[in-house]
Amino acid sequence: MDDFKGKVAVVTGAASGIGRALALQLTQEGCVPVVVDLDGERLKETCGLLAGYSQPVISHVVDVGNRGQVFTLAERVAREQGGADLLINNAGISGMASFVDIPMEVMERFMQVNFWSVVYGCKAFLPQLLAKPEAHIVNVSSIEGIIALPYKVAYASSKFAIRGFTEVLRMDLRHTHVGISCAFPGGVKTNIARNAVRIAEKYLEEHPELAGEMAPRLRDADAQVAAFEAHAGTSAEDAARLMVDGIKRKQWRILIGQDAVGMDELQRSHPEDYQEILSAIWPKGLGPEW
Repeated sequence: MDDFKGKVAVVTGAASGIGRALALQLTQEGCVPVVVDLDGERLKETCGLLAGYSQPVISHVVDVGNRGQVFTLAERVAREQGGADLLINNAGISGMASFVDIPMEVMERFMQVNFWSVVYGCKAFLPQLLAKPEAHIVNVSSIEGIIALPYKVAYASSKFAIRGFTEVLRMDLRHTHVGISCAFPGGVKTNIARNAVRIAEKYLEEHPELAGEMAPRLRDADAQVAAFEAHAGTSAEDAARLMVDGIKRKQWRILIGQDAVGMDELQRSHPEDYQEILSAIWPKGLGPEW
C-alpha cells in the first residue's frame, strides 16, 4: 500500500505514544483516521491534533481486550466509513513481574489486552479488509517478542504470542491482497513505562494484601522509569515514520530503532547464549539485576 489518500485507517492505542504519532502521520498522508483507545480524555487530545486536517476524525473509546467491544467497533466502521483499509493493532500495556510472584489475573489481563486484542481486531476487521482492492494489517509486537528479558514474563509472553500469530496470519493470507506486517519497537520514548507504574499502583490499591510483595518494587519505580526514558533512543514520531514506510514497502518485519536491530541480530547470531551476553552489558537502573 503506497497511496494512503482516502484510506480508512483504524489505529488502536491512539491516545498517546506511537499510536498518536501514527494517527497524525497517516492523516498527513491523506488517511481518514479512526482512533481507538480506552483513555477517552487523552483520545480527545489526539482528536484535537487531527482537527486541523480536511479529513473527518472518528474516535471510539473501546477496551480492545473485550471481544464484544472490538466486534461492535468493526461493525460501526463498516457501516459508517465503508470499512477499514488499514488496521494497526498497537494498543498494549507493560509492566515488570517474575512468574514466581505474578498473580494469575495480572498474567491474564496482559494476554487479554496485548495478545487477544490483536486476534479480536484481525478477526473482526478481516472481512472488510478482504473486500477492499488493497489493505494492510500491522500488529505491534516488541523487541521483547524476539528476546526474553527477566521480570517481564507477562509482557514478553504476550509479545512473543503476537509475533507467532502474525507469522501464521501472513501465511494464511499470502494469496490475498491483504498485506501483513509485524512491528518490533525497541526503546521508544512513550508513556508505556509510566503507564505500567500507574497500573501497578492501581492494582496494589485493589489488593492491599500484596503490599509486602509489591510495595518495595514500586519504591524504585520512578528511578526505573527515568532510566528507561534516558535509554529510549527512538521518538514516537520516528517509530511511526518507520512503520508507515514499512507499510509502503510491504515490509513483513519492521524493526524500530537501532537497539531493536542490534538485539535482533544478537538473538539470531547467539540463540543459545544471548541472555548471558545481554546480562553483562545491560544498563544499570533498568530493572532488577539478572
